[in-house]
Amino acid sequence: MVLASRQDFGFSIPNGYSIKYVQNPGSFRQTVSQLATQMRSVLTGAREDLNRVHTGMDRVPDHLKTMVLLMKQAPFDLLLMLFPDSFNNIEKLVNDSLVVLRKPEKNFAQVLNLVTEIDHLLTNPSTDQVISLQVFDVKTQWTHLTELVTELAKQAERAREGFLLQFNWILQEFIRPDLPFAESHRDFIILLLLPKIVEIDQTTDLLGLITKTYSDISFQYTDEQLGGYGHLLTLTKEEDRKRYLKQFQYDLVPQVVQSARLALERHTEFLQRDGNRRENYEKFLSDTSYDDLIINSNTADNSLADESILNITSRILVNRNSIEGKTADHVLVEQWQDYVLANAILANYLNILIVQASKSDFSLLKESNCTTYIKSPNSFRQTISQLSDNIRLILIDLYKDLNRIQIGLERFPIHLKTIFLLIKKGNNDSISTHLPNLLKKGENIVNDSLIILKNPKIKIGQVKDLIIELDSLITKVTSDNTLTLQIEDVKTQWNLFNDLFTQLSIQAEHAINDFLLQFNWILEQFIQLNIDKYRDLIINLLQSKGIKIERTTDLLTIISQTYVDISLEYTNEKITSNTRLILITNEQERKDIIKQYRYELQPIAIKFARLALKRHDEFLQRTQNRQKDYEKFLNEMSQNDLNLLLSIN
Repeated sequence: MVLASRQDFGFSIPNGYSIKYVQNPGSFRQTVSQLATQMRSVLTGAREDLNRVHTGMDRVPDHLKTMVLLMKQAPFDLLLMLFPDSFNNIEKLVNDSLVVLRKPEKNFAQVLNLVTEIDHLLTNPSTDQVISLQVFDVKTQWTHLTELVTELAKQAERAREGFLLQFNWILQEFIRPDLPFAESHRDFIILLLLPKIVEIDQTTDLLGLITKTYSDISFQYTDEQLGGYGHLLTLTKEEDRKRYLKQFQYDLVPQVVQSARLALERHTEFLQRDGNRRENYEKFLSDTSYDDLIINSNTADNSLADESILNITSRILVNRNSIEGKTADHVLVEQWQDYVLANAILANYLNILIVQASKSDFSLLKESNCTTYIKSPNSFRQTISQLSDNIRLILIDLYKDLNRIQIGLERFPIHLKTIFLLIKKGNNDSISTHLPNLLKKGENIVNDSLIILKNPKIKIGQVKDLIIELDSLITKVTSDNTLTLQIEDVKTQWNLFNDLFTQLSIQAEHAINDFLLQFNWILEQFIQLNIDKYRDLIINLLQSKGIKIERTTDLLTIISQTYVDISLEYTNEKITSNTRLILITNEQERKDIIKQYRYELQPIAIKFARLALKRHDEFLQRTQNRQKDYEKFLNEMSQNDLNLLLSIN
């Protein structure tokens, strides 16, 4: 800011470069002001957010210890009464403290984009070298900050997953009404959860340590620096500039040294805690009694000792068993047939639009000076070609991806059943030998097949933005309702398409979490425990999870299979042969082609709707029988059957 007060100049913009973040490329001084304002806003917001994080993280160990001690020593009736509120408290704590880190990650990245662009624009040889080096230094330090916040967000998500998808989940499973609770379960839960508890404690301790140190340094130094020097851009005297520059250089070393000492001190304390973390938990569990828990947690009083516990417990069970909410995937289950038909209908509507665009060309800029997504706004015809090209590439890529998914998931149900059969009938040696390989193969199937569904969302969203922009412009530049209505039809089908892949992405994420973070995680712990002692408990615990995973992958498979069949029979041919349609010059040919497309749409839509409905009904039938099929499979399969399955899996 001091250097910018000394001189102002416009940036030399390289040929072919488009300014994206600098608001006033004609003024370096105004750009520094923009940068300072954005940095001040981001740093101030980050201190508030990170302060929330370390405040929340300070409460984590008590939550962990209380819940595990409850599981180890409290009566089962009391668990049923207290755990639902405990789950809600932990979920609120985790979401309030950790999800907040997503915001500064995004904000820091935006400022990094700005300072990177400033640095790029200052590469001109005529730029003052001192200014270039100072901007580079600012970019370097901001890059460090951005990397810190990005890593904090990753660690926060890891802690959140550990809390909600593993710690909370396993405790909820053990108080399921349909899973008979035995005293022997308590030791198993502690053995299962202790490594995860230590991991969560370590991660949240580290998050709390870093965010507290950041907040303290901000409070001591950064806030004052940011808030008290807005006038530096308006300095007019050279002696004032030199005085400030000298003062900043003089203050920097002691500030850095004090900050480094504070960070080092806390880091050393963290390492000491980390070395004794597991031992401390084990000592806490062995030394703390149930009476200590009741006294310290204030979670119960004398009135809970009699019938009130039983009354509250019975109400909880009644409420839990009376709730028959829809499954998390009910939107996809109920509407996927409509979504998947958009594959064929979109291709039909798009080709009609291309034929219509061959009739005339005009500019889309009658009332607008620029466009965001349309590359050639002076040509409606070129814009329709751009839209067609983008849709063609996406549909062909999605066909390949969904074909890969249906092939990858085809044998996943028998893979899951093999794992359960191995746990039920395998001896210690066979489980120790084969289970890790089965889990690794399952992980590969899940990663190869389901992570694909996360990829197309960005491209699909980009085409959606292009269509919306075209739709908003077309009514302003033409009175031809046929064009307006056809674009609206294409937009409607693309929205259905977008909805389909949004829902598929959500269900893929659920399946990944269910398998990798829960199913796999439990079995990885199981291998290290007493296999014979806990095998029946593991089957009872995980069978519902296995059924849920199989149901989700079954749904994703039939949707992928139906999409692929529609693409093979209709869509691929329509979209790969439509480039010639924009070149049609004969009006009668246009009419004939449009008539043919409209004529063929109804029978093809009915045919594919029947195919989708048939597969949907079969899916519902499999879902209804899945529990019985699992029980029958595990009861009827022999050791020889297991050996055969292991040989092919």
